[in-house]
Amino acid sequence: MKKKAERNESMGQIASRSEPDMSLLESLVGYNLRRAAAKQRERFRSVFDRYDIRPVQLAVLVLIRDGMPLRQAALGRALEMKRGNVVTLLDELEARGLVLRQRAEDDRRSHVLTLTPTGTELTNKLMDLHAKLEADLARSLGQQELERLVELLRAFRAMESEPRLR
Repeated sequence: MKKKAERNESMGQIASRSEPDMSLLESLVGYNLRRAAAKQRERFRSVFDRYDIRPVQLAVLVLIRDGMPLRQAALGRALEMKRGNVVTLLDELEARGLVLRQRAEDDRRSHVLTLTPTGTELTNKLMDLHAKLEADLARSLGQQELERLVELLRAFRAMESEPRLR
């Protein structure tokens, strides 16, 4: 055995651990946020892929449903999306017969968004499913912990984007 270890050393090989030490990463906010976001994307996909709906599309459908009629520019501001990305997203939803985009009567440069009857029906169905997804989270984490998590995430989102490091 000793000869084998020496030979490995002389060949420039070193012993490795079977598993990395994750303790530092597990203590970092950014690492945990990234992993939690990935987990939520997986959970979302498992429920909504059969409807060919992404999280941003669901957000758009809900905002239009709850704000009808809603101006396209207001939608972009609410979701903090660039105009071109909003247009592409609306093109997709319009092609699926879920959203109607019409010129605003009071400003011909502006578009007003409404859901089609199919869009309304689908959005309602999707939000019923989303309520079940949230209920599953509440069962896993506890309702108070889930509410606290949302509260902390909102506070995090409200922080300055450029930290003042000293």
